[in-house]
Formats: sequence, C-alpha cells, structure tokens
Amino acid sequence: EAIKGGPLFKQLLPGRDIAFPAGATGMTKMIHEAAVKMQNYIYLVGDNRTRCCYAIDACWDTTGIVAYAKRHKIKIVGSIATHYHFDHTGGKVPQMMRAMVSGPFGEEPMLPGLGNMKKEHDIPVYTHESEVKRVAGQCLLAEKDIEPLSQGQVLSVSTDWSLKMLH
Repeated sequence: EAIKGGPLFKQLLPGRDIAFPAGATGMTKMIHEAAVKMQNYIYLVGDNRTRCCYAIDACWDTTGIVAYAKRHKIKIVGSIATHYHFDHTGGKVPQMMRAMVSGPFGEEPMLPGLGNMKKEHDIPVYTHESEVKRVAGQCLLAEKDIEPLSQGQVLSVSTDWSLKMLH
C-alpha cells in the first residue's frame, strides 16, 4: 500500500484472511473448515491508485472477502469465476464432495460465491461464455445475471489498468 500507483494484487487464503472456522457456527463453520482444507486462493486484482479491483474466484466466504476489501480501502467492481468448479464459483456442492463440507449425514450445502456477490453485495459477476449456463444453475442465478467473457476480452479496471481474459 506504500506505492501510489501500479497494480493491486491481494492473495486471500481461507483461514488466514477470510473464512475463519473459530468464529463461525453451524453450516458456516463447516464451510469455513472445508475452505481451509481445500486451500483455494481468492485474488483481488486491480489498480492500486484507484483502489478498484476484480475479485477472482470469490468463494467460501463472500462476506469476508467484501469485508477484507473494505478494511483495505478497496472497491470490488466485479467478480470473475475462472471456471465452473464449485470451489471457484460457490453454489451447489457436487454429491461426491458434500461429506467434506457438511459431514456424511449433513444437509446439502450451498457455498457462498458468485450468487452471493451478485445478490447480497450487488457486484457484477462474470465467467467464460461457454460456462454461463452451468454456473448459473450451480449458483442459482439467472443466465442474464452473469456477464459472459470471451477469449481475449479486456475488462477495464481503470484508465491505467485492465485485465485480458484467457481461457
């Protein structure tokens, strides 16, 4: 944060930066414990001057991700899922992975992810155009709620920085 300009890059790790099992209860605690085991990184990538960024693979603890950004005076302008796997998009957990999240006899878990970024935090969400339908179903979103990304497409973060999509 000492530099005025340049790229903004934050690598968030469940259990270290977000998704703290010790402070959670019930299903949230179980989801946070699974997040710590999975070790998925979430990235905030943007412009250090404007403090605007995109959240990449914002899953497991969307409230924690948004709170982290606010604590660091960062504005999330969009949330991008790199691919459709539940641990990158949130939403429905596949049958074979449910026991890891909610135990062998637990309820069907819904991971916080793109659906929460859109519905609870009013942040635009994006994924590759070939995965919009699948991600929408998985995250309980309408297809129209997801901005499709195409190969080589550029998303502007500011007048100085942009992200180019490679799939």
